[in-house]
Amino acid sequence: MNEQTEATNILSTLAQFNNPRDYQELHWEGSFEDYLKLVRETPRVTRNAFQRIYDMILSYGTEAYTEHKKKIVRRLTCTNPAGTS
Repeated sequence: MNEQTEATNILSTLAQFNNPRDYQELHWEGSFEDYLKLVRETPRVTRNAFQRIYDMILSYGTEAYTEHKKKIVRRLTCTNPAGTS
């Protein structure tokens, strides 16, 4: 009976992560015309994974400084933005 209780606990835990609204957002379905309408409304949906990661890096900002008469721009993600080691 203990195994059955453990299985029930595991299934109930997994059920918490199964949100139909999240699934629907991640698995959009529609016609090509619907997609083009979505692109017109929100052009960012066309960005690929590399571009999205670059956007995340830039979202932390930049810092400009001068070193040996040369202007250098450093991305603030290099300065440990989360504050952890």
